Amino acid sequence: MTARLEASICSVADFDPVSAVAAAASGDQRAWEAIVSAYSGLVWATARGYRLSSADAADVFQGTWLRLVEHLGDIRDATRLGGWLPRLAVRLWHCCGGPAGACLLTISRR
Repeated sequence: MTARLEASICSVADFDPVSAVAAAASGDQRAWEAIVSAYSGLVWATARGYRLSSADAADVFQGTWLRLVEHLGDIRDATRLGGWLPRLAVRLWHCCGGPAGACLLTISRR
């Protein structure tokens, strides 16, 4: 096993979503990066699992992270983030390449 892979496994094993979400909500960039690192594979696999094109999967991926960053302060149970992010990606999939087949994904600006 490579040192990089071992470090990745260790960092995921030591990841505390509650602390990371609280810190990221307070503006901690390293905490945000830890959240993205911990869950990006899951979000991407969810988007690609619905056979979206790479471009549409990237839209869903980006939209998922955008929604999270917009609502970081609203997260009540960060331990459930691993279940919520794929569900959000699926909801976005329905807007972008889902049964309707047309990309209707819109990114809201605050």
